[in-house]
Amino acid sequence: MTRHGANKGAKGVTGVTALRNKYGSFSTVSAGSDSFNVEYLIVAGGGGGGALGGGGGGGGLRTGSLYLPSGAYTVTVGAGGLQADYTTPSTSGGNSSLGSVISAGGGRGGIHSMTGHLPGGSGGGGADGDGTFGAGNTPSVSPAQGYDGGAGQTITPSLRAGGGGGGAGAVGTSSPGNGSGPHGGAGRQVNFDGNNYYWAGGGGGQGYVNVNGGNGGIGGGGGGATQNASVGVGGGSARNSGTNGSSGYYVPGGNGGQNTGGGSGGSGWPGASCNGGSGIVMVKYPINTIVATGGTITSLGTHTLHTFTGSGTFTVT
Repeated sequence: MTRHGANKGAKGVTGVTALRNKYGSFSTVSAGSDSFNVEYLIVAGGGGGGALGGGGGGGGLRTGSLYLPSGAYTVTVGAGGLQADYTTPSTSGGNSSLGSVISAGGGRGGIHSMTGHLPGGSGGGGADGDGTFGAGNTPSVSPAQGYDGGAGQTITPSLRAGGGGGGAGAVGTSSPGNGSGPHGGAGRQVNFDGNNYYWAGGGGGQGYVNVNGGNGGIGGGGGGATQNASVGVGGGSARNSGTNGSSGYYVPGGNGGQNTGGGSGGSGWPGASCNGGSGIVMVKYPINTIVATGGTITSLGTHTLHTFTGSGTFTVT
């Protein structure tokens, strides 16, 4: 990891500047006096779903540990991808990072007659009739940061749908052709902050005429829209659930849950605005070991937790 200059203040963030010792009193630690290991959870922004198309892919998810010398480390929290209408491709989610460790944004979903799905941390679902999908775990890391989206398809003029966006824990699905929706891939369960949350579920694909909207993947995926059938339900078991899709023309798919990395659902023809969920970065370490600032700081009992819901700086003093 690139080391930045020590003793640089963290601007616009809150934190502690003293360390409680084993006798219960506080003492300061001079800059450069400590180096330590931290654990991290890095979730990128979810992709935007497509008009009469695929759900957005969930953001890439990475966990692990880092040895961090004293210094200031840039934290980036990726925004969710945006969706407009069929004339304008949606956008993929933004990358999230801690220093040089990067999780890739979720791929955007495909758009009717334009394809347009993209790979990403998890891949975007394909457009109706497309037959292809966005690849997940792009760029490739081990373990995988996400999975492929589902393929879009047309079975009959009234039975067609986009594919579900891939999730951090499973691939997105295609409509089986019987009116059931194309669901977003499940997110990945990581208990990092004392909650058994799922993260980065894929957005449900849009269902045309007689096809249900796909459900958002567990972990904040937005539900897919539909024209005449049942709407897709947003994915829960997350820090913030994805929202349900809508029914009719000019209606949006569901939004991805904020700070979950969930992809947004595919929207009804000819499209309406909805967004993928933003990402999140969390850092934790055993209590009474180091001094650091940045993000929102809470105690987990045995560990100190720094939570970044927006970009900032993690500084080891």
